Amino acid sequence: MLRNVGTKSLYRSLIVAAACAAGTILAAGARAASISDNNSTLTINPSGSTNPLISQWIVDGVDQYGGSPAGGENLRFAIGSPGIVEQLNSLTVASSSFGSGIVSITYQGGGFTVSVNEILSGGNPGSGASAISETIEVSNTQTPLPVIEGAASPADGSTTLVFSLLDDVNLNVNGTPGNDTLTLSPGSGTNTANQTDPSGAKVNFTATPTPDLFETVDATTGTPNGSLGPVTGDEAFAVEWNMSIAPGDSEIVSINETLSGGSTASVVPLPNSAAATLAMLAGLGIIAIVRRMRRTAK
Repeated sequence: MLRNVGTKSLYRSLIVAAACAAGTILAAGARAASISDNNSTLTINPSGSTNPLISQWIVDGVDQYGGSPAGGENLRFAIGSPGIVEQLNSLTVASSSFGSGIVSITYQGGGFTVSVNEILSGGNPGSGASAISETIEVSNTQTPLPVIEGAASPADGSTTLVFSLLDDVNLNVNGTPGNDTLTLSPGSGTNTANQTDPSGAKVNFTATPTPDLFETVDATTGTPNGSLGPVTGDEAFAVEWNMSIAPGDSEIVSINETLSGGSTASVVPLPNSAAATLAMLAGLGIIAIVRRMRRTAK
């Protein structure tokens, strides 16, 4: 059973679709960058508060967030309870590095940092397989307040970081929105989401530690479905972790997403008439060459 985390979580879920629907449309000034491995490419938006953190996951030429409306995966956060929900990539980027299949970004906030590491593991070309391994580390960089001698209790409570991390996932498996089946299995150490396209392509999502909120969301309206599924249509899901972090400490969230059975984009064949025309032109070219060769021989 999902634990009730209050109206704040409900509000966040209601806007998950709006946060993800930006898809591949980039706001002015936002710089997108890509990492690649074998048959896969991941597009990251380190900054730009109107863009999801991940806007493309292309595997064998097919974007797993693609189609219309486009999807994406977005990280958001709130400080305090209740707190104002903000996109993680609206924070200042303290450092970032993009390598072969790996990206690391550290965001700086007031008294905290959030480090995001993405590792893309592509499959062999044509395999329709790929995986994303994501690690998010939230650190409280505040200095503990000193213990006041004679006080009833240590005066360090004000430096505890009350932090909520949200992951909004809006997949369009095989690039076709509106026809996926989504099932969530929270708790019991599994914390799994399985989203399957009618073609048989499937994305498996797992997360640790156990989230405080794990729910399906209608990606078109942004409305929570109130169930763990299976639900079918243009579906998304929201995951939330609520943390209380002491000064100098940190908490880590790990996420893994694995695609299997994905389709391979193919070259669209020419219409018969166009192909016949090209064949005719090629034939005429060969005839002209032969005629020139005969004239030269005479």
